[in-house]
Amino acid sequence: MKTHTNTLVGIDYSDNGVNALREAARVAHWNQGNLHGLHIIEDEVISLFREQKDFDELKVMHTALTHLKEYVEDILGPDHSCQCRLRVGHPFHEMLDEIQSRQADLLVLGSRGLSEKTLHNVGSLAQRCVRKAPTHVLLVRQKQDSPYQNIIACTDFSNTANRAAQIAADMAIQDGASLELVHFYTYPIYPYGDVRLDLDPAPGFIDSLMDNQKKKLNHLANKLQASHPSLDIKTSIVEDSISHAIGNYIKDSKVDLVVLGTRGRTGLKSLFLGTKAEKIIRVTPCSILAVKPDGFHYDLS
Repeated sequence: MKTHTNTLVGIDYSDNGVNALREAARVAHWNQGNLHGLHIIEDEVISLFREQKDFDELKVMHTALTHLKEYVEDILGPDHSCQCRLRVGHPFHEMLDEIQSRQADLLVLGSRGLSEKTLHNVGSLAQRCVRKAPTHVLLVRQKQDSPYQNIIACTDFSNTANRAAQIAADMAIQDGASLELVHFYTYPIYPYGDVRLDLDPAPGFIDSLMDNQKKKLNHLANKLQASHPSLDIKTSIVEDSISHAIGNYIKDSKVDLVVLGTRGRTGLKSLFLGTKAEKIIRVTPCSILAVKPDGFHYDLS
């Protein structure tokens, strides 16, 4: 199944960016899709040189584009099909414009850049794109220099989470990786001002609730198994919040890719759209694929 037909990769000449470029090329090749490489020169950098009397901007841009093409060829080889482009401006704004102009359905970035300020080893551009870019975003960790071996898809049974699980299954087939569907679950409590009120459940209520979660998880696994018969799919329910438990779960399971829906029910709804974004990325030591809901839009203005 062709999951991504137009893959855009941000190129910043960092060590982490090398793995991101290679991963983007692998995804594009497996999907028989287009690969676009983008390097952005911040407008402030060019503005400084514009003050020089003999500054030839066209010549500088031509040289920079030539260097970009040579860099990509050095990483991917002479037979690569990456279409390279250079932009000048604000990195986030230019990235969003490029996504729209290329109609990219996947953005691949290194989890930290060469020159940008970073928070917990994740670059500020990467954080903003995960939250706001109108396409799926794959953050590649620096240590990820080979195909994925252990993939987990976190689900809350929303439509976007189901879509994320489908993409995770496709990627597991692509890399010959294992796939585990994980549902993070916490006992329902309700906030009321500064007080959190636990409900007193009727006898058997919790067991019934857990059985229902297991049925939903097994139904999703069976659906994926039908469309991916060669894939060995495991399921797990973790009784803890995703933001609290996912870091240790990944380490214990030796996971190298986490696939998540960015909008869903409680537990995933604010995953990448609010203050939990940095926390989730910080505690996730492996690569992350953030799957956006259909119709996701960010107003740049």
